[in-house]
Amino acid sequence: YLGQVSVILKGRTECYDCNPKPIQKIFPSCTIRNTPSELIHCIVWAKSAFNQLFGENDPDDDVSPEMDSMESLPTVSENSSTDNASTNGHHTAKENSANGSNEHIEQPKIHLNTRQLAENNGYEPKHLFDKLFHTDINYLLLMADLWKERKKPTPIKFSELVSSGLGGSNVEKASLDPNTQWSISRWAQIFEESTVELARKYQEIQQQSDKNTLVWDKDDDPAMRFVAACANLRAHIFHIGIDTLFNIKAMAGNIIPAIATTNACVAGMVVVEALKIICGQLDKCRAIFITRQPNPRGKILVDEKPAPPNPNCYVCSVKGQVLIRLNLERMLLKTFLSTILLKTLNMLKPDVMDICQKHRVLISSEEGETDGIMDRTLQTLGVLNGSQLECDDYAQQLNFKIIIFHDDKLDADGFAVDSNVGNVEESVTGKIAATALDNENALDKDEELKRKRPSTAQETREVCMNEEDRMKDGSNYIEISPKRSRLE
Repeated sequence: YLGQVSVILKGRTECYDCNPKPIQKIFPSCTIRNTPSELIHCIVWAKSAFNQLFGENDPDDDVSPEMDSMESLPTVSENSSTDNASTNGHHTAKENSANGSNEHIEQPKIHLNTRQLAENNGYEPKHLFDKLFHTDINYLLLMADLWKERKKPTPIKFSELVSSGLGGSNVEKASLDPNTQWSISRWAQIFEESTVELARKYQEIQQQSDKNTLVWDKDDDPAMRFVAACANLRAHIFHIGIDTLFNIKAMAGNIIPAIATTNACVAGMVVVEALKIICGQLDKCRAIFITRQPNPRGKILVDEKPAPPNPNCYVCSVKGQVLIRLNLERMLLKTFLSTILLKTLNMLKPDVMDICQKHRVLISSEEGETDGIMDRTLQTLGVLNGSQLECDDYAQQLNFKIIIFHDDKLDADGFAVDSNVGNVEESVTGKIAATALDNENALDKDEELKRKRPSTAQETREVCMNEEDRMKDGSNYIEISPKRSRLE
């Protein structure tokens, strides 16, 4: 029911990046694998299960319980119990017998990852079902410390559902309406049906090339049903409420459901604002919002004057700078590219040069040009505390600078972005001035600069600006005839 129209006029109104966008939430792998508490945790796990079975295989993203947590557990016989678990995980079968335990947990002797087990069994859906929702859950039950303050999960077996008439091929097909709340037995049947269909597709593309894999798509019906079935079955095991196919599709695909009539209203308002721009009536442009209920004046469409540009926006401001804190010793260049430039700063085809290293190219939009250094840390590439990186994106005519600050408290993937540069120039000066000429006298010592200048005319000469000019320009150096050099 909600919608809005915003007019973006360069230098007059705020742009798309003037306001920070919410960062997609990332869940710890231990929560996803071992202790889900929300349906979204089960959905993330289900998408990983799809990739493990039919997609690009990543051993680090296996959906089985974390084996690091299991290495400390001694071997368990089929008669061992979880209820009488000792502090190191469990008692022996003999101890459980003495304590009168009646629970039995099966534990396979050989650990295979999900892809290997599926291939060894020809992607037989019933075997996969028992592996994912019975065997792996029993592993989790052996970790006694996990369930001291949590309700224990309840393993389910495909054969038990079939024999009791609650699932499998004997289940009468229910309504196919994606908005219907299906029973857990129906989801067991959907798991079987979708697994058979996906296995057939996977084997077909494998015949063409063993490197081919399936890619999960919310609009691919078998893939979507498989993920929804896995998510709801796992949610049921962990005593989490299940949901409809429609709602799970929205969560799995990061979709905000829209209504056709709302889209039509927004499209009409876009045309109205576009006509104002064409007619030169820029002062009459408005930002318009569709509300759920009429306001006190009886309006559903509420308009206001467009907000002015954010003076600290790294995209449309004059400064064009963004401050980033990260761990130079641990962050890889490929992480900097994918996580910061592409996902956070919304660049499409970035080119990045280190100004302080004579415009040395770190990232190139030309395919394959800098692939050889992607697995190196920023520190090994010469990026230092206070370094300035010049970023260009010709795909969207975007140019700005990134000022790097080292924070050894962050991990390899951690970072903090601050577009409010404020007095960042002063901070950067303190970081870099030690390796540059004295700021106050640099421009007056031209003869000294000439003597220190390289003999080759094509080399870059970096001249430190005085304080007044530097504050106006928003940078620390004047670059004269920069030469683009590439890392070997």
